[in-house]
Amino acid sequence: DFINQDVNRLVESGGLSNAVIQISNGSEVIRKATDKNGRFSFEDVRPGKWTVSVYNGSLPARHYLETEQVQIELSPGENKEIVFKFLPRIRRIKIIEEASL
Repeated sequence: DFINQDVNRLVESGGLSNAVIQISNGSEVIRKATDKNGRFSFEDVRPGKWTVSVYNGSLPARHYLETEQVQIELSPGENKEIVFKFLPRIRRIKIIEEASL
């Protein structure tokens, strides 16, 4: 097995632009795309329990979300900050047979 030793080192690369973020309370669903810095904001959201999630189709190839959705409860006038982390999917490559020339 060949493994790139740098794979274990994670580097913050900034936000993911144009990712689709969804917030839902069971009866209402609101979707927004992240800006060029990977930021998003939902305004005028009613107090109560909400689920915030990212559509997997928005992620770069060979990456996955550390947490796919977050449950939050909002009080009147409250602000919450949520960070979603996407990580590289580590792929192992095993050479089975060497080509003969």
